[in-house]
Amino acid sequence: NEEARGRSAQVIGESRFILVHLTAPAEVCARRNRGNDPDAVEESAPDFQTPADPDLTLDTGTLKTGECVDKIMEMLAARKLID
Repeated sequence: NEEARGRSAQVIGESRFILVHLTAPAEVCARRNRGNDPDAVEESAPDFQTPADPDLTLDTGTLKTGECVDKIMEMLAARKLID
């Protein structure tokens, strides 16, 4: 939730805290869950709150893992946190 994210940012430091929100359509998540455990029961995450203002949002329903990594690395480089 936003309160926990705020505390994390304080501990890490506002200038170094980066919030990356990974999202995917519900049907993609359900398919992934079934792929990991054929007997899996879909569960919701009632405590999860979509970040109000993420630094980066990645749709893992359309982006491949490597593409997500590239986008994160580009953001880190742009912020001069990595070379």
